[in-house]
Amino acid sequence: MKGTRRAICSALFVALGWGCSTPYIPDAGKVDDAPKADVETPHDAEQAPDAPSIDVSPMDAVIDGAEASVDALPLSDVADAATEDTRDATLGGSSDALADAGPDALADAGSDALADVRFDVLSDGATDVRPDAPSFDVSASDVAADVAIEVVAPPCVAGSAFIAAGSFMMGNDLLAFPRATPVHLVSLSAFCIDVTEVTAAAYAACVSERRCVSADSAAGCNGPVPARAMHPINCVDWAQARAYCQRHGGDLPTEAQWEFAARGPATRDYPWGDDATAAAAYACWSGGRASTCPVHAHPMGDTPTGVADLAGNVREWVLDWYAVAYPTTPVMDPTGVSTGTTRVRRGGSWEADTNPPRAVNAAYLGGSGAPTERLAQVGFRCVYPARR
Repeated sequence: MKGTRRAICSALFVALGWGCSTPYIPDAGKVDDAPKADVETPHDAEQAPDAPSIDVSPMDAVIDGAEASVDALPLSDVADAATEDTRDATLGGSSDALADAGPDALADAGSDALADVRFDVLSDGATDVRPDAPSFDVSASDVAADVAIEVVAPPCVAGSAFIAAGSFMMGNDLLAFPRATPVHLVSLSAFCIDVTEVTAAAYAACVSERRCVSADSAAGCNGPVPARAMHPINCVDWAQARAYCQRHGGDLPTEAQWEFAARGPATRDYPWGDDATAAAAYACWSGGRASTCPVHAHPMGDTPTGVADLAGNVREWVLDWYAVAYPTTPVMDPTGVSTGTTRVRRGGSWEADTNPPRAVNAAYLGGSGAPTERLAQVGFRCVYPARR
């Protein structure tokens, strides 16, 4: 009876896949229908030699929220996925907005102002805007460290030319009058100067904004003549000229700044060079004109830095009081004597001159006059600080 029971038990457990004393082991070559997380071993015949595998469970092999089996995820793919995740990191401010903002804005913005802007920094340095990427806050220092953005602001305001710092010999001992002497060394800091004389149109705009006082409207004055809107403003006194410049962030040039802009470090005789015979063609002046010209009507007379009409058209108010003689020793950024009765005017005008081309020589003082004078032969231009 005992033998019969044991035989029945053995038959029953065998049918159920169990042994009475030891577990049933399936055939080694049998594969279950359910997926497995078993990792193929290096000796398997189908293992790719250049794709090493890693030992992780299916639950660990999750990239970007999608479940993947370890068999389909070699280390190279894992590395690529990690790189992609790193590239999806976002910084505050689009690349274009940061470039437009400039380095000062980056320094001042802080982490709050730089949040929630998305862009990828690619391996080749380009940027790929990704509006669906998550955002996080970064500081301005992080942006500066991770994204190289060079924004170079122009050194001068629009419409003005940059004059680099330098030195020159101011004055001219050879001219047939004593006022441009003695010749002396002047050194100047960098500055910007208007490319052209201030136009009648620009001055009228300042008047319409109630920031400037109207110029005179007598005969020969350009202000009231619509056809001369692009001629230099004239018939303004020294105070009106200076007020215009100050309201636009500048000032009248000093006499030294004006002459340095016209002559440069090479100490040219004329804005265009040393050829006196070119005056009639290179300047709004021919020894007998009846009025001004449109500004920049004679581009061949420009200085190498692009400043126009420093010879001819209108004489120009400068900042300095008139003095009988220049200093005898080298000076840095001079502003002239502290008091006086007349203000200096530089450059020759369109008006006839009895000794051509003396009046358009860049060292010529151009005379001086009471600060309250408003003449058809006199206008002005402005200087501005050079941006650092």
